Amino acid sequence: MKIVRQELSAMRRVGGLPDEVLSSVSDLSRWEKVPPGSLVEHGDDVRVVSLARWTREIFIQASTHTLFGKAMIQLNPGLIEEFFTFDDRSWMVLYGIPLPWSIKMKVSLGRVQSALRKYLELPQSERDDASKVMKMLESSMREGGFQTREMPPVLSLIYWGFNTNAWKACFWCICYIVEDRDLLKAIREEVLPIAEDEVSPLDLSSKLKSCAKLNSVYHEVLRFTAATGSARKSLTQRTLGGKSIASGTDLVITYREILMSEDIFGEDAASFRWDRFLHNDTLIKNNAGYTPFGGGVGQCPGRFLAQAEILSLIALTLTRYDLEIHDENRAFPSLDTKTPSLGMMGPKVGEDLFVRYNEEIPKDLKTMDPAAGFNGSGNLPEANEGSPPIFDVKKVDMQFSIASEFVAAQVANNVLIIALQTGRIMRIDLDNPADIDDIDLPRKPAEVGTIRRLFIDPTASHLIVSTTLGENYYLHMQSKTPKELKRLRGVIIECISWNPSQPTASTREILVGATDGKVYETFLELSNEFYRRDEKFVKNVYQAEAPICGIWTDQLPGRLDLRRVIIATNGRLLHFVGKIGRHGSEGSGSIFTRLFETESPRVHEVGPATGVAPSNFVVTPDSPEYPGLDSAKPERIFAWLSSQGLTLGKLILDPADPQLGDKLFRESRWRPKSAGPQSRKGANAARPHFVALTQWHVVQVIDNRVVATNRLDDSVVYDQAVLPSGQQPLALLADLKKNTFWLFTSQEIFEIEVQDEDRDIWKVMMKAQRFEEALQYANNSAQKDAVATASGDYLIDKGQYMEAAGVYGKSTKPFEQVSLAFLDKSQRDALRRYLMTKLAGLKKTSIMQRIMLASWLVELLMAKLDSLDDMLMTEGELTEDKKPADIRRSLSTVQKEYEEFVRRYKDDLDRKTVYDIISSHGREEELLYFSTAIGDYNYILSHWVQRSNWPEALKALAKQTSPEVFYKFSTVLIEHSPAEFTDIIMRQTNLDPGRLIPACLNYNEKNAGSVPQKSNQAIRYLLFCINNRNSTDPAVHNTLISIYATHPSHDESALLHYLESQSPPAGSRSAFPTPRGEKDRPPPYDPDFALRLCIQHARVRSCVHIYTTMGQHVPAVELALQHGETDVAVTVAEGAEHDQPTRKKLWLTIAKSVISGETSVAKFPSPAKEQKTKTPGGGGGPQEKQPKGLEHRAARKSDTTPQTTDPATIQTALSLLRRAPPGTLRIEDLLPLFPDFLLIDAFKPEITSALQSYSSQIDSLKRDMDDSARTAAQLREEEERLDERWMLLKPGEGCGVCGEVLLERRFWCWGCGHGAHVDCVARSVARWGSRGVARRVREIKGVLERDGAAAIGGGGGAGIRGGAGAGAPAGSKGASSAVAATAGPSATTTHPAAGAPSSSTTTTAKDQAQTHTSNRPLSKQKRAELVEELDEICGRECVVCWEGVRLVDEPFVNVEGSVAERRERDSWAV
Repeated sequence: MKIVRQELSAMRRVGGLPDEVLSSVSDLSRWEKVPPGSLVEHGDDVRVVSLARWTREIFIQASTHTLFGKAMIQLNPGLIEEFFTFDDRSWMVLYGIPLPWSIKMKVSLGRVQSALRKYLELPQSERDDASKVMKMLESSMREGGFQTREMPPVLSLIYWGFNTNAWKACFWCICYIVEDRDLLKAIREEVLPIAEDEVSPLDLSSKLKSCAKLNSVYHEVLRFTAATGSARKSLTQRTLGGKSIASGTDLVITYREILMSEDIFGEDAASFRWDRFLHNDTLIKNNAGYTPFGGGVGQCPGRFLAQAEILSLIALTLTRYDLEIHDENRAFPSLDTKTPSLGMMGPKVGEDLFVRYNEEIPKDLKTMDPAAGFNGSGNLPEANEGSPPIFDVKKVDMQFSIASEFVAAQVANNVLIIALQTGRIMRIDLDNPADIDDIDLPRKPAEVGTIRRLFIDPTASHLIVSTTLGENYYLHMQSKTPKELKRLRGVIIECISWNPSQPTASTREILVGATDGKVYETFLELSNEFYRRDEKFVKNVYQAEAPICGIWTDQLPGRLDLRRVIIATNGRLLHFVGKIGRHGSEGSGSIFTRLFETESPRVHEVGPATGVAPSNFVVTPDSPEYPGLDSAKPERIFAWLSSQGLTLGKLILDPADPQLGDKLFRESRWRPKSAGPQSRKGANAARPHFVALTQWHVVQVIDNRVVATNRLDDSVVYDQAVLPSGQQPLALLADLKKNTFWLFTSQEIFEIEVQDEDRDIWKVMMKAQRFEEALQYANNSAQKDAVATASGDYLIDKGQYMEAAGVYGKSTKPFEQVSLAFLDKSQRDALRRYLMTKLAGLKKTSIMQRIMLASWLVELLMAKLDSLDDMLMTEGELTEDKKPADIRRSLSTVQKEYEEFVRRYKDDLDRKTVYDIISSHGREEELLYFSTAIGDYNYILSHWVQRSNWPEALKALAKQTSPEVFYKFSTVLIEHSPAEFTDIIMRQTNLDPGRLIPACLNYNEKNAGSVPQKSNQAIRYLLFCINNRNSTDPAVHNTLISIYATHPSHDESALLHYLESQSPPAGSRSAFPTPRGEKDRPPPYDPDFALRLCIQHARVRSCVHIYTTMGQHVPAVELALQHGETDVAVTVAEGAEHDQPTRKKLWLTIAKSVISGETSVAKFPSPAKEQKTKTPGGGGGPQEKQPKGLEHRAARKSDTTPQTTDPATIQTALSLLRRAPPGTLRIEDLLPLFPDFLLIDAFKPEITSALQSYSSQIDSLKRDMDDSARTAAQLREEEERLDERWMLLKPGEGCGVCGEVLLERRFWCWGCGHGAHVDCVARSVARWGSRGVARRVREIKGVLERDGAAAIGGGGGAGIRGGAGAGAPAGSKGASSAVAATAGPSATTTHPAAGAPSSSTTTTAKDQAQTHTSNRPLSKQKRAELVEELDEICGRECVVCWEGVRLVDEPFVNVEGSVAERRERDSWAV
């Protein structure tokens, strides 16, 4: 984890991890990079995003790309979504939630770790763009013996730490800013001068710290939403809040209770107030209550990077876009206080803020000067007017009384230690100044002496007290009882070098410098056991020639056992570099002995010492941007105040060998006493008493004055008398952790406040002509502009035009002045660079300026290329310093520069202008590159086609997606590169094949005779469209048929194969399966067109297939026979599903052709309608001319039958007889086709077989006739018994149709037992009978009703008609009886049967016409006939039984019936 901490602390290192993360955040926040998953609505210039999703995706994508490079997302596209799922449930890990409740968390965590494992298994070359920290982590783990499968858990923890909290804080910041329009405007105006396009991400994050309003919102969001906590272990017994805490007790600190404390943050601490921190820095500094990132050694190491990320994204968003809340009625998101949090609390599930933002300049900035903050004159801006002074010394009002004077003091990590003359020590926690620890030494000052010096480590964990009598005591921060250091008794301690590993429980190995010149090494650890000493060992490791007044120890990068030790005396500096020793256990022995024994120091001496100066070797405190004592921070500055003056230098870290001391001393700067601030009491006054270093200044106490000088140029920035008359300074101290500075006298305490001390550093750097460093420390655009202008002028004077161009491009020096200056000096290369830099700095909204600069750059680049080409062409005239190889390299460089320029700025180039410029220079290669870059493939194709460069034309075409370009160039390209062009168009899915037909036909016309069908690219493309793209365009299919039919080859197998695949013959089984439901679909081509082409080009088999497809099998067979294709004809006859006459006709036609040796059909039938053809034994029509292309292959023969028939013909005819379907051909059908004189011997077996078949049929018919005679006799007997058949009807018997009493009207009865009224039966038959029967019943009823009949049947009398008699079995169909009776109240029994049934009456057309049209009264005979016909129709079968059978397949409820039926349907609803 140390590697991660070091990289996270490198906040000012260009190319470091923070720099890469911030660059990625800046890039992902651009308009075109908005995460798709966050979009709610999307328009051309307005977008609505989910703010939670947007901030979350930007931060996570930024860290993912920075840590792992592009390979991670490419390898695992779903990684970010899986991390979201895990992050939302990550609290379950800490709380140990078991399965199955944590299943989603565990699955997502497993997938994240699986993605990391896949990433680690990639070759290093495929993930070389990973961050330095990731490479170092992997290398460190592998060196430590980690296997690949063991690394993902560690990396997933780091990945989670990067991404879990920052997005939440950013989300809440933007929520509160957008909700308050006044706050939004105020912060936008505050950050606008800083958040400019040309500002680097590192500079932006650094400058944003000066934005008071933005930082106040940030700190209030952290306070209001943080839910952090930490754990501690009590090392000693303490009393907290009135409760006794035993040693070894585990403590949990919940910081949210502290952050919401009204005692610390005011009465409104429970509410959000954005300006809480605006004018009250003490709430952040020196405040133990403000701990959103935890505290102590467990404080989040990424807090500075998180702050930089959040502030940068807010600033970029506010200055790039116009933000508004999308739905003003939507409730403001509330904190999710129920879900356990490991840092910041997010919004509740389902609560979000939808933000609408526009790409245009924010509305409230349109009236502002877009160049605000720039000073066009280039004069040095007076940035400090009205600014508070950098240094201010304030007296501290002590809230306690003191009994005696101060004799010593120390400060570290916001802990102040004061020693009184009485021997009492006061320990004050500045975060809680009311809580003061009063500590007394074990013995009185009279016994041990007065306290002389105090020494405290940077973490304020360990304190060493030294007295005037050489007694030394050790006090731990958790103890109030000093422990005597007996082994150091008698040692007058002058200085201590603390261990660089930030000790806590123990000091680890420290170096102690004494006034006798000795350096001791010791190890102190608090012990509660009486018999154990606090110092584990004490050893004298070095002896100097003079008293030691300062020691510094640090660890050099590269190896853990490599140390640097600097020892200061009053006149010499000694620099040691070497390895330390190692022991079995910590504290078991000296580690510095080896270094001092084996290494010789590098010595720096400034002159003879004249006295002792306390605390005269100091270093700069931790940088606010690089906290901690790790070696990853920038190199510290040291100051050595000796009797001869002040030496300033940098504690450089490289090289890590003894030569480091020589380099350090060479680069140090000595300022003699006479050159520094002087005493106002005269030349003989005392030199400065004390010295301290801030980040940029040297603070000294001279007499009663505090003097601060800039350590770069020694300029005095502060010189004020602060000490009361008669008081002498006791100590000038710096808190190395907190960057605070304190001045002590024997009675008072002063704090030296330092504010914005680097604000003038840029000016100092600029005066020293250190322009790059000056730009780094310039705080605003005006300062940067002044630096750039001064730097450019300086470089111009030195003749460094290219460097000056780059600098001028970032300044606001008038454009025309700079341009003319370069033109006057003929520095066109420098002018080109200047224009490039200017173009890069222009905003996207400056459209005209960008177009003009880009066009000018194209002209300059073309001129440069022309110049280099001319120089190559005149090699003989070149001077010695311009060799051809150098010119070629320059030419290549300029060409690459042009290509990069076009790629980057193609949107700023006007197409017509650039074409004109490049064409005027005749630069064909550059012109084509520009066309390719802007996607003008139409121009590129035209260019290569005009030059007949077909490979290049095809390369350009392959990059094209516009269909119109393919259509335009298809004819010429398929002609010259048919295969390659066809390959390209087959890959396109957006082409219309119909528009490529002209090109295909043109290609076929020119290549049909020379290219076989298999190599014909037109056929290949059309088949691809049909088979792969399922094209049904008739034009495509007809074109393919045309190409096939017109091809010179006599092979028509390809055409026939195509036809069979598209349309199997009607009524036949094909090898190409027809999809269900498509059997009746017409073929995709035009059959008439296809048939004409096939006829014209003698494609017989294809014609036959088309005929069969059209269902015209007879012409197909005749055509096949006419051209000798007997097998084809037989295939047609066999495959077709015909009726018997047609089938017989086809086979007879084939048989006649085979027997006669020629076809008897002289007329070619029309494809639309079958013509009459000659049939065996019949005449035929007149001979017609055969269509062109299908003339008979043999000479036309006469229509007479040949006189002789060879045996082969007879056998062929007989094989046809056997091959034909059964019953289709018989021997008697073939015999008439043979000559009369033909001997019957050849047909004897067939004739015998036929006669035997006839004999069998005769026998079968005789048996059938006998069966019929017996059946007729049985029917006569049954008919005679009908007179005795009767039925008994019960009183009240109901009609089977209407349900009313059956005897009320004339009725029918059947043998099944059912009865129904005659009119009901008629209605049922008219309603449910077949169409013809129903129509006839309605006609008869209408005629009878018009004739005025009182009943449907008429005839008045009672009688029995129909059926087989009353005794017929119930339910029988043909033998059921029907009873006709006159209804009456007394009718209780049926009448006896009255005769046999009559046959059905057949009505002629004439009778029907009369039935419908006659209005005359019917005769009795006619009426009786109609009644008899109606009875015959209605009495055939029982309508009740028939109704039941009919309703079997009907639904129980009619869905679309009447109102009652629908009501019945609804009643069945479940």
